[in-house]
Amino acid sequence: VLPVGKMLSEDIMPLMQDPSGQVNADAYSTAQFFSKVCAARTVTGGPSKDGSTYTPLCELCGEASGATSPCAGNQELNPYYDYTGAFRCMDDDSGDVAFVKHTTLEDYNEENGLNKEASNYKLLCNNGCQDYKPENWVKNECKTGESASNAVVAKAGFTTDNALAAAAVKSLLNGGNGNLPKVAAKAINGNKDFFWGMSTDKVKDVTGQDFKNQFFQAYENFKEIRNSDMSTIRVCISKGSEESCRNTLMRAYGSSSLSFECVKVADDADEECLQKVKNQEADVTVVGGNELFAANNQYSLAAIVAESTGTELGDASYYGVALTKRENCQTVDNDNVGGPITGLDGSLKSKKACHTG
Repeated sequence: VLPVGKMLSEDIMPLMQDPSGQVNADAYSTAQFFSKVCAARTVTGGPSKDGSTYTPLCELCGEASGATSPCAGNQELNPYYDYTGAFRCMDDDSGDVAFVKHTTLEDYNEENGLNKEASNYKLLCNNGCQDYKPENWVKNECKTGESASNAVVAKAGFTTDNALAAAAVKSLLNGGNGNLPKVAAKAINGNKDFFWGMSTDKVKDVTGQDFKNQFFQAYENFKEIRNSDMSTIRVCISKGSEESCRNTLMRAYGSSSLSFECVKVADDADEECLQKVKNQEADVTVVGGNELFAANNQYSLAAIVAESTGTELGDASYYGVALTKRENCQTVDNDNVGGPITGLDGSLKSKKACHTG
């Protein structure tokens, strides 16, 4: 969403309409601009207008070692899915550019037990290739956008005046202990980024916060969470198992006054979890930043606790960035490297692009 929006708005990528009228313009434009794309996963209304997959956005995913279902929003079936998958796609040399978060290299190293150096990768900026470091990724010319981070969402009306809601928020905030994220809630069944991302350094109470930026104006509608007199929080998940989820959350956040039960839907069926919370079949679920718009706009859910990665963005946000390997750049720090890419510009035309889905 973020990189395509920037590239379209800055006329780097031309806006093109699908002649058949079946594919959304952003998806069709992306497939026409790049030679190959990995941007798996479907959501309601996209990339095809009926919510089905659009094969051209999955073509590059099939080049991953072990890929059995290139259009799947699941790293076991499609290793190039999600942020770390998009980075892997570029790092494997399947793709030329990866559109990811500013923290993705850290997450990728943590997830795979690696120590890849930031100096081997460059940010693609409007004014050329620049070093992958904080002072650059905050620049307007080097970021593809700003987005909300992962957040726990619940049905509007579940107010913090309620004892259970207050206990849940306090527990998720680690009892106010510096608002440090519970390490135990970062993985489940060996899968990283269960509740919080591996790079999360704090969690924030956002029950009273308005989320606003140029891409997600609907965030200003987020206010409160749902009323309940239960003593158990029902968590909807789309990965792992109900038993391992419950054990993980009880270990991280459980107490004599607060317990957790988990409701499992089909693998990676995130929107099914949103529907369950809306229907009060579950109390909370965790969504990524790009899903917060749908959570609020389509399901009337509200964010209650969100992660922070220590950026200058303030609470609960991350920068979108475009990364490539150093050798793909034409010049770096006035040195002629000889690669074909001159920055976040028209030189990306006909290149291979790795997106998060």
